[in-house]
Amino acid sequence: QATVPVYTGGRISAAVAAADTGLRASAFERTRTEQAVKLDVAEAYLNVLRARRARAAAERHLAALDAHALDVSALAGQGLVARNDVLSVAVARADARQRLTQAGNAADLAAAAYNRLMGRGLDEAVELAEPPDPAPGRDDIAVLSARARERRPEMALLGARAEATDREADMERAGLRPQVGLTGAVMHEDNRYRVSQDVASLSVGLQWEIFDGGVHRQRADAASSRARAARERQADAATYIDLEVRREWLAVDEAAQRRDTTAAALGQADENLRVARDRYRNGVGTQTEVLDAEALRTLTDSNHLNAYYDLHGARYHLKKAVGEL
Repeated sequence: QATVPVYTGGRISAAVAAADTGLRASAFERTRTEQAVKLDVAEAYLNVLRARRARAAAERHLAALDAHALDVSALAGQGLVARNDVLSVAVARADARQRLTQAGNAADLAAAAYNRLMGRGLDEAVELAEPPDPAPGRDDIAVLSARARERRPEMALLGARAEATDREADMERAGLRPQVGLTGAVMHEDNRYRVSQDVASLSVGLQWEIFDGGVHRQRADAASSRARAARERQADAATYIDLEVRREWLAVDEAAQRRDTTAAALGQADENLRVARDRYRNGVGTQTEVLDAEALRTLTDSNHLNAYYDLHGARYHLKKAVGEL
């Protein structure tokens, strides 16, 4: 026996359209997930480079203190400085060694986190190149926002969900219409007293639910309400996307200004340390001036390092906000 629907009031076509829309929604969801994974990998990549540069900076800081400790020891041997200078530089070197240990552990942990995202063993060697310097100039915020509205999968995802819910409403409304089907059957009966043991039949069936207490109508109205809510969320998502693009756009500008400012300050911090050490060697400066100058140079180096990688991270976030990562 086989039954073929002839007329369903649009129920089957609505179901097919809903399934097709659900498939497209799944593709948009996958795109959104892929972009999130890419951003996680990009951040882990920058974290490895940042941590290694921070470890190198900690090594330079300890080397500078070691060199200064030699000057202090030489002056102390000549009786030109107090023992307090020897002790204070020893304490500073101990603190620098501790910071170097912490920086080394942070670099190892960052590499392990990167390997985990790449599906590799946590102890595998990680060889990474520095990211290329970003091109000068800034993209127009209005252009970026327009591109984000077109490319962000969230917009298409909410639209697809609204469309699929509309099709669900159509399916419920189709339940109020007559359902017509064509049924064909072949029956065989082992009966020697019958002339023909095979009987074929063809029939047309009609099913029409005249009154259901308003169940189908209420379900259709509920589905339509869910579709309207999805479209309202889509409109709200558009404004949130504009806000997210603006936030990341400003973060890129802020990081670029911080990078330029700290780059200029690096040379000044090096010169300040050189002058402080010369003054100390010549007996006109103090140990405190040298240690303060070294701490200031270390802080400036750290600020420049963070600004440099914050700029690259902000550009990755901006690409994701625009939907182009």
